[in-house]
Amino acid sequence: MGVTCSSCGAVLRSGAPWCAQCFAPVGGAVLPPIQVAGEQAVLPTYTRWRKTDTKFGPFGRVAWTLAMGVGFGLALFSQDPFAIVAMVIVAGVVLRSVWARSRLS
Repeated sequence: MGVTCSSCGAVLRSGAPWCAQCFAPVGGAVLPPIQVAGEQAVLPTYTRWRKTDTKFGPFGRVAWTLAMGVGFGLALFSQDPFAIVAMVIVAGVVLRSVWARSRLS
């Protein structure tokens, strides 16, 4: 017959290093409980719609989006495939940067 666990009372195999039911160590040194921090850290908040030190507010973001739309329209109007491809690439890079989340705190 095996040993019983002191935590949950389950019957253990002989020579088992821990209880398979509650994972308590068997016969070894028991570690003290871990101290948890008293205060919770403030998690950072991110925004796309508020102006920060490094990003535009909603007016600037919408204005840049409209400017990229006008530029793309002009590239389409010119019917130059190189201008269209260049404008797609430039607009993608600019709009990704403009609409990126920025950290408030």
